[in-house]
Amino acid sequence: HGTSAIRYAAFVSERNYTGSSPPLVTVPLFRRYVFDVLAPELDRVPGSVVIPLGRAVDTALGLLIDAGALDPRRCCLGFPHPSGANGHRMSQFAEIQETLGDKLSDWFSARPA
Repeated sequence: HGTSAIRYAAFVSERNYTGSSPPLVTVPLFRRYVFDVLAPELDRVPGSVVIPLGRAVDTALGLLIDAGALDPRRCCLGFPHPSGANGHRMSQFAEIQETLGDKLSDWFSARPA
């Protein structure tokens, strides 16, 4: 199931919002969306692993984790955004690949097939 921290088109200062400027969690409307839309959506798929693509989504999920609204064991935090605009994505992934692999192994070994 694919989704977005902010699923719908969003604009800041008449420009397409990319999630970074201003930081997603500093915009009250976007924070409210994370709690009122994203959190219930993730609740509807409780056995799923959440793979956030990029730091902005990591931060949004961190809000939910800190509030007790999301189990951190479900989240593969640190996964780089795959966009070509992220020129460091390959090195970022290489740095965290083993950790993410271990996390996924733990998650799936704890659940029957």
